[in-house]
Amino acid sequence: MPTFALETNRLQLLACDEPLCRAILKGDNHLGEFLQTDIAADWNSFGMDIFQFNLDRILEDPGSHIWWSYLVIERSHRTLIGACGYKGRPNKNGEVEIGYEIATDFRNQGYATELTQALIQHAGTFPEISTVKAYTLSAPSPSTQVLTKCGFSYIQEMYDPEDGILWQWKRNISSPV
Repeated sequence: MPTFALETNRLQLLACDEPLCRAILKGDNHLGEFLQTDIAADWNSFGMDIFQFNLDRILEDPGSHIWWSYLVIERSHRTLIGACGYKGRPNKNGEVEIGYEIATDFRNQGYATELTQALIQHAGTFPEISTVKAYTLSAPSPSTQVLTKCGFSYIQEMYDPEDGILWQWKRNISSPV
């Protein structure tokens, strides 16, 4: 089992350490056995490349696993319902970036808000972190609603070569939700 997890009322966020990344990369059947959980069909729409990238970073820096991906387990039914996490260690300006996804059947139930709050709270335990960032597509969406509920402010529209026009969001760690 993973060596680090964040707990909320309804969720367990499992940090993807080396063994967990390897289990993910072997496919959902292996992952379900490894975690002893059910797996929602579309828990991962971002693809496996993210977990290979995470594994490569963890092999370079074994202590960095808490700054990459987490699997989102719905606790009452022991079901993997999504993924979330940070996009690396804090930068020199004290910022971390977060991202998340929830399987279709589990959306609109507050899980994204709950996991986002957990990521913010975890980041807040590190005195060097002052800001949490996130990016969304450039239109109102459930993700923009989650970020607003969690105290993020819209900062600017940006162009990303891979994703096109995005909205940047930030939240100061010391700001209450």
